Amino acid sequence: MTNHIEGKEKLMKLLYFHNPWWIDHKVPDSLKLTYRRPVLKSLLEYFKLDRAILIKGPRRTGKTTLLYQIIDELITTRKIPAQNIIYLSCDDPELKLLTNPSSDSRINLSDILEVYEHLSGKTSTELKANEKIYLFLDDVHFWAGWQFEIKKYFDKKYPLKFILSGSSASLIKRGSESLMGRTIEGLIMPFSFYEFLSCQLENERIDKIILNLQKNFTPSNNLLKGVKKLFSDGISTIDQLIPYQNKIKILFA
Repeated sequence: MTNHIEGKEKLMKLLYFHNPWWIDHKVPDSLKLTYRRPVLKSLLEYFKLDRAILIKGPRRTGKTTLLYQIIDELITTRKIPAQNIIYLSCDDPELKLLTNPSSDSRINLSDILEVYEHLSGKTSTELKANEKIYLFLDDVHFWAGWQFEIKKYFDKKYPLKFILSGSSASLIKRGSESLMGRTIEGLIMPFSFYEFLSCQLENERIDKIILNLQKNFTPSNNLLKGVKKLFSDGISTIDQLIPYQNKIKILFA
């Protein structure tokens, strides 16, 4: 019992650490960044559906940044109260220990909601009509049995909107199978070359850059063909441009 109480105290600190908008009512610029990927708009459309949103994709493709940008949109554009939004990184070493099935102080989703209600002074029964608590669980595959926790509250029609992210294909697949008919999935891939340039040259128009390429290189030129291909391919193929880097430096100087 004592260990469980200690677990809740640690959870309280984690909640404050991971949710700075509870204090400042905004997402720090260092977390949300400025460049917005086109996929963000699609993900925001999913909020109309009565489904848990599962954002999956390889590691280091920007899923966490997208979550922060979604939180920012909810607060600034949709005017969701900042305290109605909970974010937790399941990859956090302390949270990993707390959710470990063999831990004496193991916590579950009901503990998170109990601690949240204590901190916010707001219970689910006090929410206004159509008001929800938005729960973001990043890298959810690190939480053993996460799918059963989600299913329990989803089926009870608890006023929770789940937004989950994960990069472990097998674990996410296994979990989503348990939540069949309860989730909608968004696949996040590495930046296309177009997105890479857009991110690096936010103040420049990409179509202007393409026009410059067309003026300087004939359609049969290998560089122009390569650049067009890279605009639709993943950024991992950027090394194909290395043989032409001197020409590119001159072009964009």
